[in-house]
Amino acid sequence: CTKLKEVTLPSGLKSIPINAFISCSSLTEIEIPDSVTEIGDYAFQYCGSLTEVTGGRQLKKIGYEAFQYCRKLESITLSSTIKEFSSYI
Repeated sequence: CTKLKEVTLPSGLKSIPINAFISCSSLTEIEIPDSVTEIGDYAFQYCGSLTEVTGGRQLKKIGYEAFQYCRKLESITLSSTIKEFSSYI
């Protein structure tokens, strides 16, 4: 997925699975649907061009190393409903 620049996730999506976008090095921003309650482990790991993450008003859990090595990540705007952050986000 090295050429993937943007993704439109479907409304009604409940979770972003483990490794869903790992190493998508061209992905620049992601809007998480408000229906998503969990981002799985390593979901966006090594997304080196990712600069912005928004949405997820029902988000409760962010998995282990979900955003690790997203070196250009400047902004994460998520919900206050998050109850669990795993290590090395």
